[in-house]
Amino acid sequence: MVKKTNSDVTDFDNQVGSLDMALELDDEGDVFIAQREFWACLRTRLSVNNASQGLDVLDAMAMDVLSGGDARRLNQILVILPHPDQMQAGEPAEHYVLSIPLPPLKAAAKKKAEAYDFRLPTTAPARLMIDLAALAQRAFSKGLAPFHLAYPWRKQRCWYPPSEYPELHLVHYRANMRFRELFFLWALYAPCLNVDQRRKEKMNACRARNELISYNIEERGYFGFLDDFENGAHDTLMWLGGRAVKHSAGAAKSKGAAHEDLGVVFAKDKILYERAIERALDPKIVDEHGYASIPELLEEAELIGPTRAPHLRLSDKALARIKLDVTSGPPPVPSWVGRTRGPWKALLWDASLKDTIEEVVELLDLGMKVAVYDQKPFNPDEQGDDDSDFEDEDGAFTALPPTPPVQYRAPAVKQRATTPSKPGVPVSRSSKSGESEDSSDDKKKPATKDDSDKDDKAQPKTTKAPVAAKETLPGDEADDDGEIASELPTKKLKSRSASVDKAK
Repeated sequence: MVKKTNSDVTDFDNQVGSLDMALELDDEGDVFIAQREFWACLRTRLSVNNASQGLDVLDAMAMDVLSGGDARRLNQILVILPHPDQMQAGEPAEHYVLSIPLPPLKAAAKKKAEAYDFRLPTTAPARLMIDLAALAQRAFSKGLAPFHLAYPWRKQRCWYPPSEYPELHLVHYRANMRFRELFFLWALYAPCLNVDQRRKEKMNACRARNELISYNIEERGYFGFLDDFENGAHDTLMWLGGRAVKHSAGAAKSKGAAHEDLGVVFAKDKILYERAIERALDPKIVDEHGYASIPELLEEAELIGPTRAPHLRLSDKALARIKLDVTSGPPPVPSWVGRTRGPWKALLWDASLKDTIEEVVELLDLGMKVAVYDQKPFNPDEQGDDDSDFEDEDGAFTALPPTPPVQYRAPAVKQRATTPSKPGVPVSRSSKSGESEDSSDDKKKPATKDDSDKDDKAQPKTTKAPVAAKETLPGDEADDDGEIASELPTKKLKSRSASVDKAK
């Protein structure tokens, strides 16, 4: 036991020491006095809070003990509280019967939504400021930013089934969520105060798009990806904007009109300006000024140039799959490939992808995936305030698969009624088999037993008139059963209008 120093000794300690000394001397008077003083000191310490209750009961019990009387039993609730300065506010213990239902705590107030700020310079035309403010107000009335309306995500249909390509879908989602505000600003290309920052963000957005296209080609092949994208029923979830702006190095290579500042367009062409404002919030045509197709994007942006820097082109595996598809035979659509021009020629004649092509061929032969993803799994905390939900409450993707194709069924060909033919009269085209109803009449006559042979011998035989050959149009060729074939005509008939024009 650690001994206390003189500075640490209190009156209570002195009382305890006196009691111990009296007990050792076995003096009844001194023992009683010491015990009483001990209790008095202890009682003082217990009553530091006036809100304590039942201390008088303890006094009576203590006196009975000191006087040697009958010990009393505690018959009252005691409440002993500490000094008020040492008390702290707390919460009462929960009780399923006695607890008072408290109103739920209010969530932290969200930051008040504000209309989108385009950060226009003060020198922008007043009409331009008013029109862009109207766009922001239209979106703000729905609780959204303008780029949410122009580039939606939830319940939009992808060109691939997300459940079959979850890793590709995550790459797709992250690229759209990070850069869709840039997509919107670049589609408008309005004057702004942070031109350099917008240009850098555009470069990053193009790099993310290159990665997305590369993964698509690695997964499905070049022709397979284009077939899904161009022939499937899906929404516009691929950014096709980012065409070179006017007076830039890439403007000369662009097939379409170069992108121009919206303020300049307002001063030069009011119709073109109004068209840009009209399409700004329409997801279907917001990138009308961008690339018309994936092949056009690959060629003009030189994304298939194998000698370019890796961040300016597609991945090696994607280029290998393109080269394999192109060299395997004619493309399903001729415009998908340009064999003898620009970057296409450079890709087909390049030998640096030989090892990559061999690797891709081996993976395909083994039935293994070509695409290898290097990304973290999705974390709900990564969603920002302006991001759409990646999954719903049930864990399903909020983006949808493409609309399934409609299965066409040819209508059943009905048997047409036949008409009796007369000698010398050709059968009409409405008769499919070219037969007269003599055979049907014969079937309706009652069968005779032995007299039929006699009747046939007695009556002279008559020959049927030859049936005139009916005119058969292309595509109406009869099959073995006499039914007209339903195939489409292989040759087009010349229209009457064409012959009239020639006559004129």
